[in-house]
Amino acid sequence: MYSFLEMRNITKFFNGNKILDKCSFSVKQGEVHALVGENGAGKSTLMKILAGLYTPDEGEILINGKKVSITIPKHGQNLGIAMIYQEVRLFSDLSIAENIFINREPLKSPKFLRLIDWDRVYSETRKYMKHFSLDINPHTPVKSLSAGQ
Repeated sequence: MYSFLEMRNITKFFNGNKILDKCSFSVKQGEVHALVGENGAGKSTLMKILAGLYTPDEGEILINGKKVSITIPKHGQNLGIAMIYQEVRLFSDLSIAENIFINREPLKSPKFLRLIDWDRVYSETRKYMKHFSLDINPHTPVKSLSAGQ
């Protein structure tokens, strides 16, 4: 049985410096892993390759046993890969829901228009908030939240 996600022999260079050297990582469906290491060990670089922010110079990525080439973050998202970066980058003037769905808004298409389905944006966000036992209105602007929230 193959892993849900495999990264095999990933190598990455920046300015002639080898940052990752034949790094491999695999996850079975339902598993949770943590990458731990010193600053500069390559953890973020490996995950940015998985998310499509960087492309590997060598190696391959497989999802459900099939080789994939993730060249942009949107492609990674379409494959079900999402990355939460350690640097918080939110749009403080937008709502919680708008931040969650930024650049992946569900659309509705009445006739020739492609419009954001705001009802779905807010209802999906309510589901996420409930799942994490957060009693905060999805319309709340991010700038009014505490760091913990």
